[in-house]
Amino acid sequence: MCRFTEYIRFVVLLWLMAVCLAVSAAGGGGGRLLTLRFIDEPLPSALKRLEKAGGKSILFTYKETERYKVTAHVRNKTQAEALAIILSDKPFAFIERDAYFVVQYSEARQRSVKVHGKVTDQKGSPLSMTGSAADLLSYLPFVTGGNGKISVIGRGEAEIYINGRKVYNQSELNTLQASEILKAEIIMNPGARYSSEVGAVIRLKTIRLRGQGFSGMANVNWSQGQRGTGSENFSLNYRTGGLDIFMRGALSESNDIFKRELLSIMTTSPSWKIMSKEKRTSQNNILTGEAGFNYEIDSRQSFGMRYAFDKTLGDGNLSSNGNTDVWRDGEMYDNIETESDKVYDYGWNHSVNAYYTGTFGKWGIDFNADYYGGRSSNQFKALNNSETDATSYNDVHNSLYAAKLVVTAPLFGGELAFGTEETFTDRKDRFTQSGFSANADDHLSQHYYSAFADYTHDFGRFQTRIGVRYEYQRTIYYEAGVLKAEQSPTYNDILPSASVDYSHGDWNFSLAYRLMKLSPNYSMLSSATSYNSKYEYNSGNPLLVPQKHNYISFDGGWKWINFSLWYDYTLNMYTSFFKPYDETGHPGVMLETKASLPYEIQYGAAVVLTPKFGVWQPQLTTGVDWYKTDASSLGIPYSWNRPKFSFTLQNIFSFKNDWFVYINGNLSLRAKQSYAIDQQSGSVRLRVVKTFFKDKSLRVSLTVNDVFNTGRYRFTCYGDRTYYDSRTWLDSQRIGISVNYTFNATKTKYKGKGAGQSEKERLK
Repeated sequence: MCRFTEYIRFVVLLWLMAVCLAVSAAGGGGGRLLTLRFIDEPLPSALKRLEKAGGKSILFTYKETERYKVTAHVRNKTQAEALAIILSDKPFAFIERDAYFVVQYSEARQRSVKVHGKVTDQKGSPLSMTGSAADLLSYLPFVTGGNGKISVIGRGEAEIYINGRKVYNQSELNTLQASEILKAEIIMNPGARYSSEVGAVIRLKTIRLRGQGFSGMANVNWSQGQRGTGSENFSLNYRTGGLDIFMRGALSESNDIFKRELLSIMTTSPSWKIMSKEKRTSQNNILTGEAGFNYEIDSRQSFGMRYAFDKTLGDGNLSSNGNTDVWRDGEMYDNIETESDKVYDYGWNHSVNAYYTGTFGKWGIDFNADYYGGRSSNQFKALNNSETDATSYNDVHNSLYAAKLVVTAPLFGGELAFGTEETFTDRKDRFTQSGFSANADDHLSQHYYSAFADYTHDFGRFQTRIGVRYEYQRTIYYEAGVLKAEQSPTYNDILPSASVDYSHGDWNFSLAYRLMKLSPNYSMLSSATSYNSKYEYNSGNPLLVPQKHNYISFDGGWKWINFSLWYDYTLNMYTSFFKPYDETGHPGVMLETKASLPYEIQYGAAVVLTPKFGVWQPQLTTGVDWYKTDASSLGIPYSWNRPKFSFTLQNIFSFKNDWFVYINGNLSLRAKQSYAIDQQSGSVRLRVVKTFFKDKSLRVSLTVNDVFNTGRYRFTCYGDRTYYDSRTWLDSQRIGISVNYTFNATKTKYKGKGAGQSEKERLK
């Protein structure tokens, strides 16, 4: 029945795309010769008048163009020729694409953009054919990762914004297509206006055509390995005048499988050796959606509201089966056939964002208010030799209210940005079990207030920025309704940041310092001890405290060569490690838990090369990092600091008739760092893309993941009298197809940025 339903959905979406194609084909228009006169007219007004007369949208930034005026006579010219005349004596250039023009500062005047890490492809947008926004991000310099975690080398996990609004769900990146993105920026050194937990920021700006009426997109994906997975996405947008109404929906169907072999040793008295083999499968269907509106009062003011949700359709399921052999002091102690089943429900998770943004003279105001609420639950049952050994139930309720205000104003020839952010979080986490550990009933509330200021000033080829952020954080922690004072800290922190940037011609450099504070995710603070297997448990630690990162970086580049150096000294670094659980009551059981280390030092470097040779555009990234810490306080005697090398080679081939080929490979070499050993790993991915029609509205891509079936990983670590060696095989060798169709590609102008984003991440 499930397969039949998937087939019906696929057929319906193909029908929808056919209808969209017919609607798109019915429209259209031709070029025309224009005659216009401009006398001392503001450039934004002139561009809008030319856009209306020529029929093709012109994309520009009001703030960049408002100080320029136009005096010109255009006679019997095409829209492109007229645009060239208007911009002829001004520091702007334009790019013409099939459906619109883009006006931006010319190369000689882009210093401030380079400083902020602009990574748009000015040699003509093959990145636009990579697939989804999630696919595109992996092609940006210094960006790595996937599966919901996008990181910047040396900076850690990045915050991602789409048109100024924070992305908090991976499905947004999966449903947004790369062809809808106008430009991408990487902010390697975020200022004080961002949360102290943010190591890097990626800002995506989508194409915003000013056409009226309906626009839409439909996308179908399917990939097949040992099991099949798929997704269906659609978006609709309606624009009339200054009003913009939008909605988006997605259904993702996940079927994953992996196999694991595990060796664990405890050098206690008696000693224990455990060997197990496990096959694990998971399945879930998740529905996500959003709807909202945006209203532009005029070119300087807008407001709007957005509602989004996600929900597991039916119950998700995680099942495993295998066998375990146990030796005690070298003699066989236990041999069991294992089974487990976890049924979980993410419930309804809701979020609402409302915003207002306005410009008054040279002052700017940006205000956001957010609400987030949701719940999740799971039921777990484990059988050993067909007899029930453990059961548990976990139920989590989250709510969050947040507000953020940012004001920008000119000051002494520079720009001052200042504001406040407030977040109120409430989390209830209940855990009951059948006797293998203890029940837990945790209730956490947090009040967070911050004030910040950033000042930026240009001095010729240099740009300086200095900022400071004050944060007040109070946590109230209850266990079974009883206030726990030791687990209810209050923090007052002053967090400075500063940077100096230099840009001249094709050269640019940046030196920066930042004090960051990272708080543990709420799941890490849980007092519950959960059951992984008869001989392996897992727990959090309510006594974890925030980390403090003293971060120094030096970045630079010339044309297609870029580099990054960084040094990070961290206090109270939290980590996961293994130790004996209860040698008397539960002999042989190993516990994975959390703790804070006194300090950690990380430093490293990366180089990115992005030349172009005809149809071939490669990108080679080489990175190395060192990791030093002291885990002796946890009973771990090891403290390795071997360098870890990684290499990524991404190749883009652009052929005639809109054919694109992408071949990507990555390799990470073996390294011994701290008390863990990362084994060598790597994979190769191939994608072939073909676009159809003049406006490239239909795109079909074929993908082969893990071409050589190397999707296996080995991780080894030492703990408190423990040794843990895990080997995992993933269902990563897959072949997939994606079909995407877009009509009348107008985009929402929603400008909400969101508030309390770091707290939202901690709730996950």
